[in-house]
Amino acid sequence: MEKLMNAIENSGYLSPEIDKWVKKHKSENHEWFKLSEDINSFAQEQMFLLNVHNRDYQKLLTATAFVRSHSLFQGAIILLQRGMIYEAATLVRAEVEAMFVLTAAVKERKFAKEFILSDETQKLRLMKNILRSSSDLQNEIGDDATWEKVEKLKGKLKKNGITEIQFNDIANITDYFNWYTVVYTVLSQIGAHPTPRSLDQHLHIDSTGEVDSLLWGPDIYGIPSLLGTAVECLIIILNSLSILFEMSWDEKLNIYHDRLKSLSKTSNPLLFGHKST
Repeated sequence: MEKLMNAIENSGYLSPEIDKWVKKHKSENHEWFKLSEDINSFAQEQMFLLNVHNRDYQKLLTATAFVRSHSLFQGAIILLQRGMIYEAATLVRAEVEAMFVLTAAVKERKFAKEFILSDETQKLRLMKNILRSSSDLQNEIGDDATWEKVEKLKGKLKKNGITEIQFNDIANITDYFNWYTVVYTVLSQIGAHPTPRSLDQHLHIDSTGEVDSLLWGPDIYGIPSLLGTAVECLIIILNSLSILFEMSWDEKLNIYHDRLKSLSKTSNPLLFGHKST
């Protein structure tokens, strides 16, 4: 272990020697990575079979959310192979976000159009924030926002009944609101947000309870639980797509789900309480 750490000490995760860690992590979590790679290949093959039309808001939104969620899934796998637990948690969190949008669109057709049109509300929010920021920041962004444009856009949104959509409202439309209140929250605390508990994972405490060094580098704890979360999220996404696009994926998805259940019996919960190895 010490020899492997020394090999990446100078460049960290950018070191060519990180490949040795990839091999180590894949070997120690072989079945987990095998499941992830198998469902990834299936999703990649099916992606280009979806029949998408430019005037069908529902299918457009679900298909594009699928493309985004799948690439996030792949990104998380790449990071987990390298033992980048916290960084991978951030991508799995984003995958879950895409899952909320996708499953909400499948469940309620009208939501798809409302969500797409709500992009104008994000534009309004950004313009107002730019105008309230420093002149240096405005120049750096290079945006041509003006208060006149803000008022014009506000009028357009009011006239067309377009309102901002809150993310918890999106999750509430789906059948997975518990993912929002629990899984999404844990992933936020682990990776996306520098919470005290997540930053504490980078401290080594000696036998007297004193901090004696910083912890960094590849971490094997959490790989199975994060892979399990990412895989389960992708299964939910594929199942929703299968319903909307009338694809015959049930048998295949059931097999992946059974493999996931079997592996999950031996994995640790997606919580804190560990230190880097």
